[in-house]
Amino acid sequence: MKSQYASISFDDFQMEISPLKNAGLAQGSPLSPILFGFFNSDLVDQPVNHHGGASAFIDDYFRWRASQSAEDNIRKIQEEDIPHIKAWARRTGSSTVIKPSDTVKLLGVIFDKEMQWKEHVQQIVKRATQVNIALGGLRHLCPEQMRQLYQACVIPIVDYASTVWHNPLKDKIHLRTLGTVQRTALIHILSAFKTASTAALEVEAYVLPTNLQLK
Repeated sequence: MKSQYASISFDDFQMEISPLKNAGLAQGSPLSPILFGFFNSDLVDQPVNHHGGASAFIDDYFRWRASQSAEDNIRKIQEEDIPHIKAWARRTGSSTVIKPSDTVKLLGVIFDKEMQWKEHVQQIVKRATQVNIALGGLRHLCPEQMRQLYQACVIPIVDYASTVWHNPLKDKIHLRTLGTVQRTALIHILSAFKTASTAALEVEAYVLPTNLQLK
């Protein structure tokens, strides 16, 4: 794991060979599971029975308890398991404190603490608007072609994972915000007046309203 070097080659170009600092093991190295066993042995070295157990693989660790009540499980985890895990972390130098974040991004969806999806919708509007602006710079395209580009490039951004974050009964504000993205695009596609109603634009362009797209 020491004295490792690397160089990047592409076609006829090759970088100079440079030393790698803290390179660790290569991806898929057969040494990984062996060293993993040594490193985590104290953490998982406990019996697995009807009272509970522990298991670990790569960067995942599982500790479970089984009893007649959830309260008893929680008490044992808090009084016995967590102190044991903290002691192991101190011994191995793995006690880095990770502060909680207000949001977390998972598979392209931004989750917030209250599951209001405000940050996610803001990110959608930002990305969709950027694509709309890029499409607006295209010239000599007929409305059918612009509509096809809008459906292929913008709509997938808006309705991505909508079954996770969209609630048709509660997301009225989100729908209005996302509706402005579609309205702006349709005005450009149809070369329509800015005062035209959104419903008329959607009918003329043969595009589903935002609330129906997200269902």
